[in-house]
Amino acid sequence: MNDSINNSRFAWLNQSWVVALLLAGLVVGVAATGYRTYRQYSMPSDQFDWTNRGHSDFHNGAYFLSLAFREGVNPYSNEMGDRYLIARSSPIYSPVVFVWHLPFSFLGLYEADVLFFLCNTAMLGLLAWMGIYMSDQKFRWGIWILFFTVLVYSRPGHVTLFTGYFTAELVIGSIVALHFGATRPFLSGVGMLLASGKPTYVLPLIVMMLCRRNYRAVVAGLLLCIAGGLLGLGWLASFSSPMEVAAGINEGRVALHEDPTEDPVNTWTRLDTVGMVSKVVGWKPNDFAYFGSMLLMLAVPGWVIFKASQFERNRGATGLTATIACLTILVSIYHHAYDSLLVVVPWIGIAFFRTIDRAEMPEWCRRTLAVLLAVPLANYFSTRVFQQKLGLDPQSGIWETITSVNGVCLLMALGLACWCAWKCSTKTRAAIP
Repeated sequence: MNDSINNSRFAWLNQSWVVALLLAGLVVGVAATGYRTYRQYSMPSDQFDWTNRGHSDFHNGAYFLSLAFREGVNPYSNEMGDRYLIARSSPIYSPVVFVWHLPFSFLGLYEADVLFFLCNTAMLGLLAWMGIYMSDQKFRWGIWILFFTVLVYSRPGHVTLFTGYFTAELVIGSIVALHFGATRPFLSGVGMLLASGKPTYVLPLIVMMLCRRNYRAVVAGLLLCIAGGLLGLGWLASFSSPMEVAAGINEGRVALHEDPTEDPVNTWTRLDTVGMVSKVVGWKPNDFAYFGSMLLMLAVPGWVIFKASQFERNRGATGLTATIACLTILVSIYHHAYDSLLVVVPWIGIAFFRTIDRAEMPEWCRRTLAVLLAVPLANYFSTRVFQQKLGLDPQSGIWETITSVNGVCLLMALGLACWCAWKCSTKTRAAIP
């Protein structure tokens, strides 16, 4: 166990008064976010209200979809909007999303809101713990509360709690899949099942894990994902027919593309490269454009990971190839600002515990990478509140530049990490007699 917490850099965090102060900051952060969620609460409606978004994503993306699933209504179909007060039917989520949120559907909406807010808070705490554990560190209350507090105040952490999106679940699944891919394939497959809720997570994740040579984990994950998806679709088909379920899924796909709030030209939260380019040139890509762009952007990082994975010393979630995988997932296909939670665990390891060996990444690269990863976690400037406070034109060059900062930093981080991995793999191969 490489216990870096005992050294002078972190010793002050073990003092009781520091722990108490950090805990107070954590409680204030959670309470303030809860109060904002209450004040700007999103009442169920068939029209999206940008001024009141408190737990809107939980309502539209989890609670009512699971309620419909339980009651035999196809969550993807237009019937969803007619029967329940939500702005849009389900996008192409895996049916496992409806299953794992099913317990909330047995509660009233307000009770489910409170419980899910608490669960999301706990999952941020779990991510902070994972950052310590997966960096091969001993647990200390002070350092854990520090990271937990940072996540609560971070841009993606705050948005996740405020809007009630299930990002933390997808991120935890992805990190578990990457961390245990080489050592515990079944547990890694369970993580992949959790990440399969959104295709934009699981599809690039599968490719990256194949490139990392985590073949058994991918097989286990695919079997679990297919079984979970078929069971969910089978449940829906028992109330109608397979053809009607398929038609409903297509209705959800069309509704997503027709929703103006999802148009990259109108959004300010996109992290992926296609989203950033689309905003600048005024282009609205279709499914084929997204999928084709993803395949192109997976090529170079995938090749680098394949070359470097057999020489990597840290094969967990805080290692070099896992960091490349997380960055590639974010920039290669449709992702928003809250999805930057995916880099939290690698960032904790790289920035605080030097989990990437100096032979794999020089010190200046490690520090630069740590700063680049921190930008989307700390950047509150590319928010609608900031844009309105300053009276910026949503179509202005200034605003487009501000809203592109997160994605650009992630692209730069990916390029830097790939360069280090390629250099390391070539040096290592040259050293082998």
